[in-house]
Amino acid sequence: MLRIQGHSIELFKTPQASSLSPVKRPGRTLPSRRSQGVAPRAGDLASDQRHKARVWLTCDVPLPPRLGGLSLGGLEFLNSGTPYGAVGPLDTRPVVTNPGYVNPPASEVYYFTARDAFRTDTTTRTDLVLNYSHRAGLGKRAELFARWTLLNAFNQQGIENASALNQSVLTPNNSAQLRRFNPFVEAPVRGTNWDFGRDFGKPLSRFAYQLPRTYGFSVGFRF
Repeated sequence: MLRIQGHSIELFKTPQASSLSPVKRPGRTLPSRRSQGVAPRAGDLASDQRHKARVWLTCDVPLPPRLGGLSLGGLEFLNSGTPYGAVGPLDTRPVVTNPGYVNPPASEVYYFTARDAFRTDTTTRTDLVLNYSHRAGLGKRAELFARWTLLNAFNQQGIENASALNQSVLTPNNSAQLRRFNPFVEAPVRGTNWDFGRDFGKPLSRFAYQLPRTYGFSVGFRF
């Protein structure tokens, strides 16, 4: 018997404003910032993975009952990439009048690009499985079983975890070579007011990549 099934999911989450935006945050937003006309940064959220698709196939191999049961299976994955942008710390105290904070925030999160300016790879993966079972003769449900798995059978490769990428951004807060600017009235210039870190967008560890080809095997007894 051959069975084929599948499903797809389209996800979308409402974009949010960056820290330097006219969004009310009780106890955090400085009143004077609303009058500066700082626009929120539009774009997809870091958790916005737009598409996921799964197709799976199962095939029962006809065997005489005395030889047990054997089935083959396959699962195909497709995942679209997730977004990330150039985000860095910015000290706004020199350009914002303190309305009364004892300790005004030393830095704010500032988006130098759209929050979805970059995306990880769209990745695909094929998993294969072989299941075998044989009645143990100790009851109606007792049986021995074995399972072989081959994950990412074709060893397809791609970067799919944005949180494991280097996202360092240079700003006047962390680099004396960059000139400070007023984020409420000036558009920052790359190379003058900010810049990408040397390794921006590069993987920090193996966890940035999709699962490599992986073999698995298990045996057991169930009843």
